[in-house]
Amino acid sequence: MTTTQLMIEFNRLAESVYKIYSTADRLNPYDIEGYLNKAQNQYLKEKFLSYQSPYEIVYALNKSYDEISELIKVDTDLTPTDAESGYGDHAKKIDTLPDDYLYYVRSSVNMDREKLQKVTGEWAENRIIGLDSLIKTISGVGNWPIILNPLVYLVDQAIYIIHDAYTTINSFNLMYLKQPRELDLQTGNECELPLHWHYDIADYAVRLYLSRQKEEIQKEQEE
Repeated sequence: MTTTQLMIEFNRLAESVYKIYSTADRLNPYDIEGYLNKAQNQYLKEKFLSYQSPYEIVYALNKSYDEISELIKVDTDLTPTDAESGYGDHAKKIDTLPDDYLYYVRSSVNMDREKLQKVTGEWAENRIIGLDSLIKTISGVGNWPIILNPLVYLVDQAIYIIHDAYTTINSFNLMYLKQPRELDLQTGNECELPLHWHYDIADYAVRLYLSRQKEEIQKEQEE
């Protein structure tokens, strides 16, 4: 749907559940635009980013790749830098992520290996790990495991790449879930989220609006 179509759906739903929402009481179109943008962002986050572990989130995103392909981007211009000491002696990090980055989907590195399956300029898929696995990997000083495929650990707005002593990381490719494009009433642009989610987004926006109305009524009663 376009922004205008979503706004029409918002008004229709609001009228059906909120009886005093008449033509005269309707929100300013730009207020509706604000509710719709908040709704699409929160709906996306609740659908994928509400899982307890990064592994579950990444699994859900990859499983739904075809469905959310419009929201998936690839950045091949990220440069790894040395990670702080808390992540072991053999770690890199990416702490300058794309402006529209929302969450990690998958990644690969171009690497050299000087021993044990020696390679030069080879691409390898990274494997995501949780905190427990990270601690086990870096806890033994001087007793690092052989890591044929580098490990990735996610921290807020940074990505840590854990590798072994024989590996040099040259570059990093990131596939990620991006922030959905803002809905704009002036341009009437299309919602980037899957079409079969659009009704739910309009419904979510109405529920956000009704929640705000309830808060205002309660505040008036308390006064």
